[in-house]
Amino acid sequence: MLLHGFAQDSSVWDPIAGKIHDQTISAPDLRGHGKAHSIRPISSEDLATDVADLLDDQRPSTVAGYSMGGRLALEVAIRYPRMVSRLVLISTSAGLRSESERVARQESDQSLSSLLRTEGLEAFSRYWTSLPLWIGDPKEVTSQANQLRLRQNPLGLAAALDGFGAGNWPHRWDELADLQVPVELVVGARDSKYLEINQEMHRLLPQSRLTVVEGAGHSLLLESRQEIVKILSLDSAASNSGKNC
Repeated sequence: MLLHGFAQDSSVWDPIAGKIHDQTISAPDLRGHGKAHSIRPISSEDLATDVADLLDDQRPSTVAGYSMGGRLALEVAIRYPRMVSRLVLISTSAGLRSESERVARQESDQSLSSLLRTEGLEAFSRYWTSLPLWIGDPKEVTSQANQLRLRQNPLGLAAALDGFGAGNWPHRWDELADLQVPVELVVGARDSKYLEINQEMHRLLPQSRLTVVEGAGHSLLLESRQEIVKILSLDSAASNSGKNC
Protein backbone atom coordinates (compact mmCIF):
# COMPACT_ATOMS: atom_id res chain seq x y z
CA MET A 1 0.00 0.00 0.00
CA LEU A 2 1.50 3.30 -1.16
CA LEU A 3 0.17 6.56 0.29
CA HIS A 4 0.93 9.91 -1.37
CA GLY A 5 1.64 13.27 0.24
CA PHE A 6 -0.37 16.48 0.52
CA ALA A 7 -1.26 18.15 -2.80
CA GLN A 8 -0.34 14.98 -4.70
CA ASP A 9 -2.31 11.96 -5.87
CA SER A 10 -1.63 8.28 -6.45
CA SER A 11 0.06 8.97 -9.81
CA VAL A 12 3.17 10.20 -7.98
CA TRP A 13 3.90 6.53 -7.27
CA ASP A 14 3.59 5.34 -10.89
CA PRO A 15 7.29 5.57 -11.84
CA ILE A 16 8.18 3.77 -8.60
CA ALA A 17 5.46 1.11 -8.68
CA GLY A 18 6.38 0.23 -12.27
CA LYS A 19 9.82 -0.89 -11.09
CA ILE A 20 8.65 -3.02 -8.15
CA HIS A 21 8.23 -6.61 -9.30
CA ASP A 22 6.52 -9.65 -7.77
CA GLN A 23 4.39 -7.55 -5.45
CA THR A 24 0.75 -6.55 -5.56
CA ILE A 25 0.65 -2.74 -5.52
CA SER A 26 -2.20 -0.57 -4.30
CA ALA A 27 -1.95 3.23 -4.36
CA PRO A 28 -5.25 5.00 -3.57
CA ASP A 29 -6.10 8.67 -3.93
CA LEU A 30 -6.63 9.97 -0.39
CA ARG A 31 -9.67 12.05 0.55
CA GLY A 32 -9.38 15.61 -0.75
CA HIS A 33 -6.97 14.53 -3.52
CA GLY A 34 -7.15 13.22 -7.07
CA LYS A 35 -10.30 11.25 -7.82
CA ALA A 36 -11.22 11.33 -4.12
CA HIS A 37 -11.21 15.14 -3.93
CA SER A 38 -14.93 15.39 -3.12
CA ILE A 39 -15.13 12.66 -0.44
CA ARG A 40 -15.99 13.97 3.01
CA PRO A 41 -15.53 14.10 5.94
CA ILE A 42 -11.74 14.16 6.22
CA SER A 43 -10.04 13.19 9.48
CA SER A 44 -7.29 10.88 10.66
CA GLU A 45 -9.93 8.30 11.58
CA ASP A 46 -11.69 8.51 8.19
CA LEU A 47 -8.45 8.21 6.24
CA ALA A 48 -7.14 5.33 8.37
CA THR A 49 -10.44 3.49 7.89
CA ASP A 50 -10.23 3.99 4.12
CA VAL A 51 -6.78 2.41 4.06
CA ALA A 52 -7.77 -0.43 6.41
CA ASP A 53 -10.70 -1.25 4.13
CA LEU A 54 -8.15 -1.94 1.36
CA LEU A 55 -5.98 -4.17 3.57
CA ASP A 56 -6.42 -7.75 4.73
CA ASP A 57 -5.78 -8.71 8.35
CA GLN A 58 -5.22 -12.29 7.20
CA ARG A 59 -2.42 -11.19 4.90
CA PRO A 60 -0.66 -8.19 6.42
CA SER A 61 1.01 -5.76 4.04
CA THR A 62 3.82 -3.27 3.79
CA VAL A 63 2.34 0.21 4.13
CA ALA A 64 4.52 2.99 2.75
CA GLY A 65 3.76 6.70 2.92
CA TYR A 66 5.37 9.96 1.96
CA SER A 67 5.10 13.02 4.24
CA MET A 68 1.35 13.36 4.96
CA GLY A 69 0.91 9.82 3.63
CA GLY A 70 3.59 8.67 6.06
CA ARG A 71 1.66 10.16 8.97
CA LEU A 72 -1.34 8.22 7.74
CA ALA A 73 0.69 5.00 7.37
CA LEU A 74 1.80 5.36 10.98
CA GLU A 75 -1.78 5.97 12.06
CA VAL A 76 -2.92 2.81 10.27
CA ALA A 77 -0.20 0.73 11.95
CA ILE A 78 -1.26 2.01 15.38
CA ARG A 79 -4.99 1.55 14.79
CA TYR A 80 -4.84 -1.70 12.80
CA PRO A 81 -1.61 -3.47 13.81
CA ARG A 82 -2.69 -6.90 12.51
CA MET A 83 -2.97 -5.52 8.98
CA VAL A 84 0.55 -4.10 8.74
CA SER A 85 3.72 -6.20 8.44
CA ARG A 86 6.15 -3.36 7.70
CA LEU A 87 6.11 0.44 7.58
CA VAL A 88 8.11 2.57 5.18
CA LEU A 89 7.96 6.20 6.33
CA ILE A 90 9.43 8.63 3.80
CA SER A 91 10.09 12.25 4.81
CA THR A 92 7.69 11.71 7.69
CA SER A 93 7.14 12.97 11.22
CA ALA A 94 5.26 11.45 14.16
CA GLY A 95 3.48 14.78 14.59
CA LEU A 96 3.70 18.04 16.50
CA ARG A 97 4.21 17.42 20.20
CA SER A 98 3.56 20.75 21.88
CA GLU A 99 0.27 22.59 22.08
CA SER A 100 1.91 25.82 20.95
CA GLU A 101 3.28 24.12 17.82
CA ARG A 102 -0.13 22.64 17.00
CA VAL A 103 -1.93 25.96 17.49
CA ALA A 104 0.57 27.78 15.29
CA ARG A 105 0.25 25.13 12.60
CA GLN A 106 -3.56 25.22 12.79
CA GLU A 107 -3.46 28.97 12.19
CA SER A 108 -1.06 28.49 9.26
CA ASP A 109 -3.21 25.73 7.77
CA GLN A 110 -6.35 27.86 8.13
CA SER A 111 -4.68 30.69 6.23
CA LEU A 112 -3.59 28.31 3.50
CA SER A 113 -7.05 26.75 3.34
CA SER A 114 -8.53 30.23 2.90
CA LEU A 115 -6.00 30.99 0.14
CA LEU A 116 -7.05 27.84 -1.72
CA ARG A 117 -10.74 28.71 -1.45
CA THR A 118 -10.43 32.36 -2.44
CA GLU A 119 -7.48 32.52 -4.86
CA GLY A 120 -7.16 28.99 -6.16
CA LEU A 121 -4.39 26.59 -7.08
CA GLU A 122 -1.92 28.94 -8.78
CA ALA A 123 -1.67 31.27 -5.77
CA PHE A 124 -1.41 28.28 -3.46
CA SER A 125 1.30 26.66 -5.58
CA ARG A 126 3.37 29.86 -5.68
CA TYR A 127 3.26 30.05 -1.90
CA TRP A 128 3.89 26.31 -1.39
CA THR A 129 6.87 26.30 -3.77
CA SER A 130 8.46 29.18 -1.80
CA LEU A 131 8.57 27.24 1.49
CA PRO A 132 12.05 26.54 2.93
CA LEU A 133 11.24 22.81 2.80
CA TRP A 134 11.99 22.78 -0.94
CA ILE A 135 15.21 24.80 -0.97
CA GLY A 136 17.80 23.09 -3.14
CA ASP A 137 15.35 20.97 -5.14
CA PRO A 138 16.45 20.52 -8.77
CA LYS A 139 14.39 22.48 -11.30
CA GLU A 140 12.87 19.33 -12.79
CA VAL A 141 11.71 18.20 -9.33
CA THR A 142 10.12 21.61 -8.67
CA SER A 143 8.40 21.44 -12.05
CA GLN A 144 7.01 17.94 -11.47
CA ALA A 145 5.78 18.86 -7.99
CA ASN A 146 4.07 21.96 -9.35
CA GLN A 147 2.33 19.93 -12.07
CA LEU A 148 0.98 17.55 -9.43
CA ARG A 149 -0.34 20.43 -7.31
CA LEU A 150 -1.97 22.27 -10.19
CA ARG A 151 -4.12 19.31 -11.18
CA GLN A 152 -5.66 18.96 -7.73
CA ASN A 153 -9.01 20.40 -6.69
CA PRO A 154 -8.56 23.53 -4.52
CA LEU A 155 -11.61 22.80 -2.37
CA GLY A 156 -10.42 19.24 -1.84
CA LEU A 157 -6.99 20.42 -0.69
CA ALA A 158 -8.58 23.02 1.59
CA ALA A 159 -10.74 20.33 3.18
CA ALA A 160 -7.69 18.09 3.61
CA LEU A 161 -5.88 20.89 5.45
CA ASP A 162 -8.93 21.51 7.63
CA GLY A 163 -9.33 17.85 8.56
CA PHE A 164 -5.87 16.28 8.34
CA GLY A 165 -3.43 19.15 8.51
CA ALA A 166 -0.46 18.62 10.80
CA GLY A 167 -1.99 20.94 13.39
CA ASN A 168 -5.14 18.84 13.68
CA TRP A 169 -3.48 15.44 13.56
CA PRO A 170 -2.82 13.82 16.96
CA HIS A 171 0.90 13.28 17.47
CA ARG A 172 2.04 9.66 17.88
CA TRP A 173 5.41 10.04 19.59
CA ASP A 174 4.16 8.30 22.73
CA GLU A 175 3.11 5.20 20.75
CA LEU A 176 6.38 4.66 18.89
CA ALA A 177 8.01 2.53 21.58
CA ASP A 178 5.07 0.11 21.50
CA LEU A 179 5.02 -0.33 17.73
CA GLN A 180 5.84 -4.00 17.08
CA VAL A 181 6.49 -3.84 13.36
CA PRO A 182 9.68 -3.25 11.32
CA VAL A 183 9.92 0.39 10.27
CA GLU A 184 12.05 1.81 7.46
CA LEU A 185 12.70 5.53 7.98
CA VAL A 186 13.84 7.33 4.83
CA VAL A 187 14.91 10.97 4.77
CA GLY A 188 16.99 13.24 2.56
CA ALA A 189 20.33 14.51 3.86
CA ARG A 190 19.41 18.10 2.83
CA ASP A 191 16.11 17.85 4.71
CA SER A 192 17.65 18.99 8.00
CA LYS A 193 14.40 19.41 9.94
CA TYR A 194 13.10 15.95 9.05
CA LEU A 195 16.53 14.39 9.42
CA GLU A 196 16.56 15.43 13.08
CA ILE A 197 12.99 14.20 13.53
CA ASN A 198 13.76 10.83 11.96
CA GLN A 199 16.89 10.36 14.04
CA GLU A 200 14.75 10.74 17.16
CA MET A 201 12.06 8.42 15.80
CA HIS A 202 14.79 5.88 15.05
CA ARG A 203 15.90 5.97 18.69
CA LEU A 204 12.36 5.42 19.95
CA LEU A 205 11.16 2.72 17.56
CA PRO A 206 12.06 -0.83 18.71
CA GLN A 207 12.49 -2.18 15.15
CA SER A 208 13.67 0.53 12.81
CA ARG A 209 16.31 1.29 10.21
CA LEU A 210 17.17 4.83 9.13
CA THR A 211 18.25 5.49 5.54
CA VAL A 212 19.62 8.96 4.83
CA VAL A 213 19.66 9.68 1.08
CA GLU A 214 22.72 11.74 0.31
CA GLY A 215 22.19 14.92 -1.70
CA ALA A 216 18.39 14.68 -1.49
CA GLY A 217 15.81 16.93 0.15
CA HIS A 218 12.19 16.46 1.21
CA SER A 219 10.91 15.56 -2.28
CA LEU A 220 12.19 11.98 -2.21
CA LEU A 221 9.42 10.49 -4.36
CA LEU A 222 10.46 12.78 -7.20
CA GLU A 223 14.16 13.22 -6.51
CA SER A 224 15.31 9.74 -5.35
CA ARG A 225 12.98 7.22 -6.94
CA GLN A 226 15.60 4.52 -7.35
CA GLU A 227 16.39 4.58 -3.64
CA ILE A 228 12.69 4.23 -2.81
CA VAL A 229 12.34 1.34 -5.26
CA LYS A 230 15.29 -0.38 -3.60
CA ILE A 231 13.79 -0.05 -0.13
CA LEU A 232 10.31 -1.18 -1.18
CA SER A 233 11.76 -4.14 -3.08
CA LEU A 234 13.83 -5.57 -0.24
CA ASP A 235 13.32 -9.33 -0.42
CA SER A 236 13.40 -9.91 3.32
CA ALA A 237 10.86 -7.19 4.02
CA ALA A 238 8.65 -8.24 1.12
CA SER A 239 8.49 -11.80 2.38
CA ASN A 240 7.31 -10.53 5.76
CA SER A 241 4.54 -8.57 4.04
CA GLY A 242 3.15 -11.45 2.01
CA LYS A 243 4.38 -9.73 -1.16
CA ASN A 244 1.83 -6.95 -0.75
CA CYS A 245 2.63 -3.26 -0.93
